[in-house]
Amino acid sequence: DRQDDRAFPFQVPSNGHGTVDCERECMSRRYRYFGRQFKGQCFCGSDYSQIVRHGTETGCNCCAQNVGGGKQCVWENTKHPESQQAEALVPAPVTAPAVAPNSQLFASSAHVGSLSFGS
Repeated sequence: DRQDDRAFPFQVPSNGHGTVDCERECMSRRYRYFGRQFKGQCFCGSDYSQIVRHGTETGCNCCAQNVGGGKQCVWENTKHPESQQAEALVPAPVTAPAVAPNSQLFASSAHVGSLSFGS
């Protein structure tokens, strides 16, 4: 993927971030959305229109060590002040297996989709 055409504006340094770690890193920086791709790359952002501009994907393994090539799993921080899911957690339709909102794993996030991150 191209550094100058990333869906998210901020990348948490290094690789190997698990889903919970990525969630914490992005929430601590007050981002509304977080995503994982490849082998634990973690990205954060708040502009959903920019995040989804490369389209959607299928076949992602969102909580695995390797999400999959050319794919990114995205969650919304439901405690963010601008979250549409803050009161009623109803995840947007997705093409990949969804993670249950407010599960023990993601106490503050809802899976919103699996995306392509461009070429």
